[in-house]
Amino acid sequence: MVLYQRHKTLFNPFSFYLIIWSLTTIIPLLLVLNYSISFYTSIYILLCNFLFVLPSIIFPKIKIKKKAFLKIKYLMRANVLLINISIVFIIIHLYFNGYTLFDYIRAPFEVTSTLVAAKYAETLDRSIFSVVSTIFIYPNSFLSGYIYGITKKKKFSYYYLIPSLMYFIIFGNKGFIFVSIVLYIAGFILVQYEKGEKLKITKKTIYIAIGSFVFILAIVIVAFISRANSLGGDALYNYLIKGIRSYSSGHLFAFDDFFKSQIGLDHKMNYLKNEDSLFFYTFKSIYNLFGYEGNIPHEGMYAVSFENEYVKSNIYTHFRAIIQDIGILGSLVYFNVLGYILNIIFTTSYKHKVLIRTVAWYMMFSYSYSSFLNSNMVWVSSVIGPIIILMFLLRERIKW
Repeated sequence: MVLYQRHKTLFNPFSFYLIIWSLTTIIPLLLVLNYSISFYTSIYILLCNFLFVLPSIIFPKIKIKKKAFLKIKYLMRANVLLINISIVFIIIHLYFNGYTLFDYIRAPFEVTSTLVAAKYAETLDRSIFSVVSTIFIYPNSFLSGYIYGITKKKKFSYYYLIPSLMYFIIFGNKGFIFVSIVLYIAGFILVQYEKGEKLKITKKTIYIAIGSFVFILAIVIVAFISRANSLGGDALYNYLIKGIRSYSSGHLFAFDDFFKSQIGLDHKMNYLKNEDSLFFYTFKSIYNLFGYEGNIPHEGMYAVSFENEYVKSNIYTHFRAIIQDIGILGSLVYFNVLGYILNIIFTTSYKHKVLIRTVAWYMMFSYSYSSFLNSNMVWVSSVIGPIIILMFLLRERIKW
């Protein structure tokens, strides 16, 4: 409410971050009534969020001096081209894992179950085709939302989802769909913000929200059924309930257990101490980008999972990543400094044209959404994505 009163709109990335963490904290506590988190964990999350958004309250209100939009015809052609490249590369990625598209059409469940098993066994073949198709998905989703916000043409408004849907129905990877939708909304919101429009709750927005929830729930259920093997009846029902609870709520309880281990309270899992990580967890994809694939301090980002009778999760929030790198006090300083840096970027970028502003919005929304999984720098696509958007925008020869 304070941010809304300050900026007179919810169309700002800091409000989006707070909404994300309000939902990812409240939903678990509502879905898993028999389990709670410690008071200290709640205070820590609240304090991090407060320190992060505090600069946006202190800084002057952002005023848009120039409403510059891109040349949409060029942007649409380039965006569709990269989406098509992603589709072709996904088919090639499927071929490198022993199947053709026709094999999948003939026996979809058999192929998907085999590929999902290979993914969890870490035997799934990865090539330049799988990496590139993944990298293109996120900036394409953001730019698709941006294009729709300006043109309001529905002709290609859902085309961006095809690569994500292919990864879901073929490889059982549902995460791409969720991130694609969020970044599409981010691109759309950027245009509305630049137009000076305020967020209004209407019947249409309520219907869209309900429809989106049903769509996401259906995807999650289908994904869990594909992993249920031969379960049926009550066993399948219990499996689905625990799966949905784990997927929506596990991050909070997993972090709570980790945080209690850091402050000397009783905890369920054993955690190795961090030594000289050099920000490896916070900026893992940058390390990977330069060829370093080491695991610090234990095997893999998700090696330590959390499980009780209600949830099972290996989700690794950005809070835990940053604590493992610089400790609890260091993480509080990190969030406050990051808030100031982002506010400086947004305040200065709105004195100029659309180029740097668009990239800043992309990175901020990418950070906000992926924060409950880990920091935005964990995924290579979050590092390469802004570069792709810059290439699009530089083609327009727009001054910074």
